[in-house]
Amino acid sequence: MVRPFHRTLVEWLTERNPETNIASCGDDYFVGLEEGNRILADKGWLEYQDGGFESLSPYSWKHLPVHLAAMKRWDDMATLLGDTDYFQYAYWRSFDDVCAWWVLVERNSPHTVVNAYVPELGGKSANGTAELSKGWLLMHFGHNKEALTLFKFVQSLARERGDQELLSRSIGNQALIHKAWGELDRAMELHKEQERLCKELGTKDGLRACLGNQALIHQAWGELDRAMELHKEKERLCKELGNKDGLQRSLGNQALIHRAWGELDLAMELHKEQERLCKELGNKDGLSGCLGSQALIHRAWGELDRAMELLKEQERQCKELGNKDGLSRSLALQAVLMVSKLDKPREALALIEEALDIAEKQGFKYLVSKVSEIRDQIREIIQSGSAKPGTDDSVKERVLDIPAAHDTADHRKVSMLNIQYQQELARWRKLPWWKRLLMKKPDRPTGK
Repeated sequence: MVRPFHRTLVEWLTERNPETNIASCGDDYFVGLEEGNRILADKGWLEYQDGGFESLSPYSWKHLPVHLAAMKRWDDMATLLGDTDYFQYAYWRSFDDVCAWWVLVERNSPHTVVNAYVPELGGKSANGTAELSKGWLLMHFGHNKEALTLFKFVQSLARERGDQELLSRSIGNQALIHKAWGELDRAMELHKEQERLCKELGTKDGLRACLGNQALIHQAWGELDRAMELHKEKERLCKELGNKDGLQRSLGNQALIHRAWGELDLAMELHKEQERLCKELGNKDGLSGCLGSQALIHRAWGELDRAMELLKEQERQCKELGNKDGLSRSLALQAVLMVSKLDKPREALALIEEALDIAEKQGFKYLVSKVSEIRDQIREIIQSGSAKPGTDDSVKERVLDIPAAHDTADHRKVSMLNIQYQQELARWRKLPWWKRLLMKKPDRPTGK
């Protein structure tokens, strides 16, 4: 529901007294939310059935999934999100919304994001860009094996077409999966190939993403000076390109290095700028990671309540967005805080077991090894009864301090192309019929 005014006005218009059944605003002005959602869901679904994505009104483009979810029409919602045309529009409009919608669908129905997107490989409409987007979403939900299948399909498609830019993006995304699996040498090898292609093509946006991802691997190897050098180069490119999302990622990862160097004030300053950019962009996924990183600084400062508050908020956001990697890290860090500062090792063990279960199910091999290490330390503390609140050396949270803020090059460019296409298509549809005959229908962007 669109809320241009304070929510108290909405409550006044939509609520009834439970005892008298009298509307707060009077029956003449009462708005029935359930009836409204039903009408708008029916209207939008009829539009979709009439001709697929292109027959939807601009209002239904944005809001149909919201009304379908309100009416618990999970089958229809899965069908809509599984439509490649609609998926591309929704994905580039708001990645966070698509994640949240799929969380609802998977929670309330047998439909899954894997079944929706993986079986379509090799379809006539395959253009590479859609498959990269689907793979990125699968990777977000922790389905790395299925995402890798999509990225390799795009790689083959790009080689067949001689599309070097598409090839570089597919290779870069494969590298991210190998990094998640702890295969850092293979990941770096692929990123170096991506860097070579980006330099040949002169694509600065692809290059800045590639350099940032290489920096993350150097951080994982403990080569912090080299990592900072690459992050600074990425920051320069992001500012040159006006890419605020890439900039917030770069600042956040630089902050992690400054924290590792003991420069906590500078690290917090960078995280606060990252937080500001995430809020400006509406990037909930980036914001959740930023909050978790700030929590570790508050922990180092001895501000335990604030640290736990931020980790709980990170946990809530990760669950809302279906971010399994972030959720596992948040739970593990909460466990570290509980055992090393609050002297609650048994409560911490329950959290770390949950974090480990998530990491194992999603195939996060590197994270599994690190969380297992923490779990074993907590078990030793319980067995020996030696936990001492206030000590920093009982459990080491630094093993989780491998940044997960990897980047991709195609988001900003293709997002702009698709949004521009939707705007042009909407203007074309509003023309009189005789003008539509004279004017060519806007072409859908290919993402090349």
